[in-house]
Amino acid sequence: DPDDEGQNLVDEILDYFQYDGEVKRVYLNDNLPENIQKEFKNFVSNQEARRNGDVAYGRQMADKAFGINHSRLANLKLNTKGLSMGRVQIPTLGLVVNRDQAIANHIKQKYYELQIILDEKDSTNAKIAFDFVPDKDLCDDGNHILNKDVFASVINHFKEKDMTAITATSEKSESVPLPFNQTELASEMNKKYGYSVKKTLDITQNLRDKYHAITYNRTDSRYLKEEHYQMAPQTVHCVLSNISVSYSDDLNLSIHSRAFDDAALKGEAHHAIIPQAIEFDTKKLTEEELNVYKAICERYLMQFLPDYKAKVYRTIINIENGQLVYKQSICVDKGWKPFFQTDSNKVIDEDIVFDSGEHHMIYNSYKILEKETKPLKKYTQGSLIKDMSSIAKYVNDPKVKQALLEKDKEKKDEKGSIGTVATRPAIIETLLQRKYIQEEGKHIVSTELGREFYNIIPDELKSADITANWWIIQEKIRNGESDVNAVMKDVIDQFNRVKDTAYQGKQLTVDLNKKISYGKCPKCGGDIYKGKNNWYCSNYKDGCDFALFKNFKRFNDVITLTDTSVKKLLQGKTIKAVLTKKDGGKYKANLKLKINGQYLNLEIDSFAK
Repeated sequence: DPDDEGQNLVDEILDYFQYDGEVKRVYLNDNLPENIQKEFKNFVSNQEARRNGDVAYGRQMADKAFGINHSRLANLKLNTKGLSMGRVQIPTLGLVVNRDQAIANHIKQKYYELQIILDEKDSTNAKIAFDFVPDKDLCDDGNHILNKDVFASVINHFKEKDMTAITATSEKSESVPLPFNQTELASEMNKKYGYSVKKTLDITQNLRDKYHAITYNRTDSRYLKEEHYQMAPQTVHCVLSNISVSYSDDLNLSIHSRAFDDAALKGEAHHAIIPQAIEFDTKKLTEEELNVYKAICERYLMQFLPDYKAKVYRTIINIENGQLVYKQSICVDKGWKPFFQTDSNKVIDEDIVFDSGEHHMIYNSYKILEKETKPLKKYTQGSLIKDMSSIAKYVNDPKVKQALLEKDKEKKDEKGSIGTVATRPAIIETLLQRKYIQEEGKHIVSTELGREFYNIIPDELKSADITANWWIIQEKIRNGESDVNAVMKDVIDQFNRVKDTAYQGKQLTVDLNKKISYGKCPKCGGDIYKGKNNWYCSNYKDGCDFALFKNFKRFNDVITLTDTSVKKLLQGKTIKAVLTKKDGGKYKANLKLKINGQYLNLEIDSFAK
């Protein structure tokens, strides 16, 4: 393991046995024998890398001390049990609490946009809608026009005279998306299939360890080595033998995408997640494993499809207080987009195109569009881990923001982060287990407990400042300017500063032991609570035997239930599942909870696409 934690793992063993002989360090980023053998030609003295392990050890022990002491302090001061604190856990909770608060406090504001409809003089081009782009000074809130009367003078201006529009052209090129790192992959799987970020991490771990199907999975990089480009013919051949894709004939292995960039990997411990150059029977994979493996393969294969190219025509009329703008984008080469169509990248061609140069326009009419400001979107697990990887954008203190960004300066896809790709799934799971947050369908929202607790935590304990400060200290350890206990000392100093004043005059009104009801029991009407491996009826002591287990067995299929799916079933709604035919084939169906006497079944309500 080439990162700081990997260094610390082995150094601790060597120290435990007081080994003082020669140690050589090899940096491995692969699990295929031929690739491992290559790295055994590049030994370095382990002594040169010891400080990197000290950095990991110092951070590890400081996190432990922070969590134990501040959790204990909160429980003692608030006279309760079950509260937990963590350097990454609490700022992450803050993201959700602050987002929910912003949504709750959002007041819809009407605003207006103006379109001026013009005809081109002495031409067949008619009724062309130009968008009015006002200067910032004209906007009531810096972004929007809140009073449509402002447009009156603009409209009258156009009625009085002809106008000259200037068209300029430019080339637009859109490269294929980069290969996945764990954050982007988890976000994509959460969006597409509803997988939790922990589930995706677990699946990739299985694909790597059990099948050797993919490269190192706990990576925050989306770039590859030049060496990977040289290996592409072999890798692509293996991938295409494992999965079938509609665009295999369009792949061009001479294309050198921006992903293959040694410079972008400078300072990185790992490269992007890609398939290994091995052939194996993908029928051995579960449906979920296959979905994740295919996503990784397709994102890799995309690197050998051409860029999307377009010619952009931007026509502008400069006026007082703003501009009129008409923009057309004409596709020249659809490139990779037809194979990976999404709502955000649909290939659109405009009908009316202005050539470069001057165009004489005359007024036709106008249209005022009424719109409303929208609140921020609720978090999903996928969007939450993305914000954890770029939390610096929410930090106001310029010094803290700069330290967070400096921490990630050699990481192209981490922009002032907290946690790591390996720890963020566990952080979210912990917040769910502590009942600080909960799932509402695909969304993550804060609970009453989460909001109340977060709001009474001392400010210096709930921000990303701690991560920024620790990083500064860790770099001093790495450079030999501080000893390994420097981060721990910072934790102790901070604890001593707040221990006497924290939570004074505060109390929690929420009962931590109050159980969350997932719905009503279809047998007796009692509340359904969650146990370790099941959801059970609150009236079980009175004889109600209703229970739904996480792994629900239905004939030869095992259906994994979640909080969301249980809520749906108890509401009489259906859940989707992939079932097995008698001949071993697969099909999708919508299942509904059915009670036959004392037995529970998930019966097919309808077939799904």
